[in-house]
Amino acid sequence: METISGETDWWSSLAGLGTSHFYVHNYRNPDIPEPSDLLSFGIETGRLEWVLPNVRFGGFDVSGALVVAEKKGGELRYGYCEPDTGRLKGPYPEPAFPEAEKWQEPMRYRAGAEYYELMAGFVRKSTGLKPAGSIEYLDSADKMIFSFYLYENDSLVQYIAIVNRLREVEYLTPIEKNLEKEGKNVLMVKEGWLYFVKERRSFVGINLMV
Repeated sequence: METISGETDWWSSLAGLGTSHFYVHNYRNPDIPEPSDLLSFGIETGRLEWVLPNVRFGGFDVSGALVVAEKKGGELRYGYCEPDTGRLKGPYPEPAFPEAEKWQEPMRYRAGAEYYELMAGFVRKSTGLKPAGSIEYLDSADKMIFSFYLYENDSLVQYIAIVNRLREVEYLTPIEKNLEKEGKNVLMVKEGWLYFVKERRSFVGINLMV
């Protein structure tokens, strides 16, 4: 699924998935690890539909309405957004979210932290690649999913790997190249599907149940 080029800056990450749109956070400054813009793409077309500067994805409330947030004075102010147009409505009091979060997000392990060497060793033995930075990890069904980094030709490259319980690699691919620094929150799993953004222009969904 391709999108038009030129929508993102140094980094982008999948923020959420609705019924007809998926949402991406854009990061303008590699020294400030906070999302700077919210982008909406059509699931069927993969094309950019709107951009909201200084706004981030907040989730969906109990009614299914799209919630966004603006950071002002160090606090997040919630409001609602029209999915088709990006028109903001609000601000309103903090919305009520469903009790059960359906998204599964990865754990992040930095070099030197507890369990990092265990994770790095597993990746190395399974894929033959030696991680050069932080590792994001989650599991779903009988699959283990990793996001990690390598230096290739003096350039930072990010990979995603899916490994089954028999240590068989079912998926291994670079998803970003020529990075200035590491990103975060790359992977999301919902109802047995893994979602991520590849090369800042492709929305990828992989069924982990097969």
